[in-house]
Amino acid sequence: LLGGLLKRLVYLSIGLAVILAFIGVKLILEAVHENQLPFVGHREPLESVPSIPTWLSLTVILVVLLVATVASLLKTRGETADDDATPAVHAGDAPVDGAPVDDAPVDDAPAVQAAEVDEPRRN
Repeated sequence: LLGGLLKRLVYLSIGLAVILAFIGVKLILEAVHENQLPFVGHREPLESVPSIPTWLSLTVILVVLLVATVASLLKTRGETADDDATPAVHAGDAPVDGAPVDDAPVDDAPAVQAAEVDEPRRN
């Protein structure tokens, strides 16, 4: 169930990247606003830099996740998890769903053992 759903959420990685970028910008703005940076001035708060409230952060995160999920489900609408999987056909297997049979001869010779080593040439 979860594996199939995760395959359908094709825009989830983009949504998470947007959320991480937003959080990074928010952290930088908060540090500059409160002037917690040791290399900036007299450590007085900079009121000119906006502060992003918690409710706005949560709203942005929820909206981005919702948009990424809905867009992903709309894009993969009508697809199932089994659409990606194609059955593997091996030589000698019966045809699958009327697929043509490969008439190439099958090599039934045993494989060469890795332990067999050619003897050195004698001159």
